[in-house]
Amino acid sequence: MSRGAIILTGATGFLGMEVLARLLEHDDREVLALVRASDTAAAEARVDGVLRRLWRDPSPYRERVRAVPADLTRPGLGLSSAARERLADRAGTVLHCAASIAFDLPLDEARLVNVEGTRQVIGLAREARERGSLQRFIHVSTAYVSGRHPGLFRERQLDIGQTFRNTYEQTKHEAEHLVWEAADLSPAIARPSIVMGEAATGWTPAFNVLYWPLRAFARGLFEVVPTRADGRVDIVPADYVADALVHLIDRPEAGVFNDARAQAVLGSAGIRVPQLADYFPTLMRYAELARWGKRDVVREEVLGGGARELEAA
Repeated sequence: MSRGAIILTGATGFLGMEVLARLLEHDDREVLALVRASDTAAAEARVDGVLRRLWRDPSPYRERVRAVPADLTRPGLGLSSAARERLADRAGTVLHCAASIAFDLPLDEARLVNVEGTRQVIGLAREARERGSLQRFIHVSTAYVSGRHPGLFRERQLDIGQTFRNTYEQTKHEAEHLVWEAADLSPAIARPSIVMGEAATGWTPAFNVLYWPLRAFARGLFEVVPTRADGRVDIVPADYVADALVHLIDRPEAGVFNDARAQAVLGSAGIRVPQLADYFPTLMRYAELARWGKRDVVREEVLGGGARELEAA
């Protein structure tokens, strides 16, 4: 049975870029990237911009990725009936990475992207399943669907009376409800925590969330990072998360998982989460190299020790 194409949402975002790189480097399937754009030309231009941030010469990979103009906030993803049929016929895997990660959006705006967008992607996946093409549906959620719950939050739990800190957490929680209800798709749900740059290189196209206080610390605005002595910050590097998501595509027996199951499932494939202390200096070294986002660095340039050459330049 043909494995079909991979429909990827969020390819222009931080995590989606990492996933796209692995799909193109280590897989032979076509990637259909659903991109928010007014037409095909605009969608292709956005994908070309992503590829140029990943490789100095993206031409070896370009023919295997096709940009599809779509809009997660519109019914039917804003696709024509003919376009939806073509996607549903070819979709072997639907990997839903797209989301609004803003913490301060009004609730209705956050719901439009994170909840209704997920609903529309599920609808497309169901069409693919009805046509006999869909083999895998993967949804990227967040560990923070646990909200303010103070104790252990298990992989099979979703509603335990928790409250939420912001509309991002709340709407990702609501989106997970939709995925749990789509049991006919046998979905896999990934719940990464705070995603930082690559452990191996430090590379990241976005300097937000924890990078902000770290930058202030690096600039000497305060002597120590303000935090509670007993506090714990749950961080995972982008390469670990992207490797895990790609691995799940061909693991139909792997469903919703917590960290213990993730490490068991992925460890057998040689995918192991590194300790923050081991790669934190790499994150900071890259942040300085990229001038905290003011200098564009192509991902390929820092692979294989290339960062040292850039530092010397």
